[in-house]
Amino acid sequence: MAAMERQFPSRRSPRRSPLALPDGSGPRAARAHAASLAREFGVPEDARIALGLVVSELCTNAHLHARGPGMPHPTCSIRMGVGRCVLEVWDHLPWQDLRATAEAAGSPDGAESGRGLTIVTALAESWGVRPSARGGKVVWAVLAW
Repeated sequence: MAAMERQFPSRRSPRRSPLALPDGSGPRAARAHAASLAREFGVPEDARIALGLVVSELCTNAHLHARGPGMPHPTCSIRMGVGRCVLEVWDHLPWQDLRATAEAAGSPDGAESGRGLTIVTALAESWGVRPSARGGKVVWAVLAW
């Protein structure tokens, strides 16, 4: 997790940009938000595609598993800098070891779901999950280009 706290190169100031993920449009709004930031920071096309996929997977997981009547909306925070990005998705559900869960579960052949964290593992420099000071958990990913 120390990698998440590294400073960005000074050529351009890092920008942290939080976004609430409302029911229905959350993952789509997060992808659009990430694409806008990536363009603003001149992220290369292949890295923009990877960022879009990772944002989509993490926000979709929060949207599918951590929403319901009276529950707080998950949030997505993107910290952009030169050459790298830190993505954090908060939800109210308790911390759990998602890496172990993802590796143990795998995805049966022909399944229409269950590959999201495998995609994140393939595209992100690193990712993980940690408890949040405000309760719940934060799933984070670092992408570099």
